[in-house]
Amino acid sequence: GTAAIWLSRLDGYQVDSVLATRPLQVLPVFGTLVALAGGWVAARAVRKPAAPWGLMAIAVVSVAVAAWWPKAERAAPIRPPAAAAVVINTDDAVNTWIHGGGWDRFVTVLQANDKVYAGVRAEDPEAIWRGCEALIPVLRQEFPAPPDAKIAEAWQEALRALESGATACVPFFRDGKPDGGTTGRELKKGLDQLKIVQQALLEAQQRAIS
Repeated sequence: GTAAIWLSRLDGYQVDSVLATRPLQVLPVFGTLVALAGGWVAARAVRKPAAPWGLMAIAVVSVAVAAWWPKAERAAPIRPPAAAAVVINTDDAVNTWIHGGGWDRFVTVLQANDKVYAGVRAEDPEAIWRGCEALIPVLRQEFPAPPDAKIAEAWQEALRALESGATACVPFFRDGKPDGGTTGRELKKGLDQLKIVQQALLEAQQRAIS
């Protein structure tokens, strides 16, 4: 009976967690086995038929003690508790972006774009197309967008429109090729989006520090 209990609680080469946590109930089982073995050896020594009723009673009690605990369920993998949802303050994130190089990136684009308009104000076609040519690589520089969906959308649209206008600007003012109005239309759209981005950045920063 004791062996059956042990076998029923084997999981591979180990007993299950229930049996492992019950040493006070396991000890009687081992004690029973040792006592029975001793009785068998003693009976062989005196060459008399042994009737170890007392040992059998101990075995019955031990089996009962070991058997009353319910068999453990197979252990499920322990999983960490679900992480609490992280709430991000967008204004704080934008303020961090500004101080982490975002504002410098914005000003760099603004200044490069202003060189194009300096040529326009001077009515100098060469200055215009050279300004456009210099603007394109500035727009293509890698830098994370602002961490606010609306600001990021306006920022990406500003970069797209400015690059489109600057790309059409170079052959138009340098080579005299027609552009279908793309240069003026796209450069103006890009400048309008930059104004929206600037206002939104300053408002988010103000909310973050207030």
